[in-house]
Amino acid sequence: GAVYSPVYGLAGTLGGICLGLMLNLLLSYYASRIFRAPVARLLKRFGASLPDLSGLPAWKVILLVRITPGAPLMVQNLLLGLAAMPLRPYLIVSMAAEILIALGYLTAGHSFATGEWGLLPVGVALVLIVVLVASLLRDRMKVKKSGQ
Repeated sequence: GAVYSPVYGLAGTLGGICLGLMLNLLLSYYASRIFRAPVARLLKRFGASLPDLSGLPAWKVILLVRITPGAPLMVQNLLLGLAAMPLRPYLIVSMAAEILIALGYLTAGHSFATGEWGLLPVGVALVLIVVLVASLLRDRMKVKKSGQ
């Protein structure tokens, strides 16, 4: 963002990020689906299996994986592909979560590159909002799980 946004503008840079992210999501989704059967066979050999998440709402699983801090995007993509998440919710929820985070980083980077310090709080706020929502969702899911 700091390199390209002064040249191509914030909207152009975000568009490039969206395109790259969509390509990344599609390639990793289909690659991990190809490896689902061999991974399942390997786990079966060791007495384990892939988790069955079919009873859970796909969008909640995808959102939880996407906003959990620490796991790189590649690992998240692999986990969601191996979990056999449906493609449409996978793309919609993944793009929404990742674009919010990317927009926060892009805005903060743009403010550093151009000296427009008024944008820095906006970028930091976007990232913090995503982290806060992630924390609230995890807490809510824990309360629901313990209440059942």
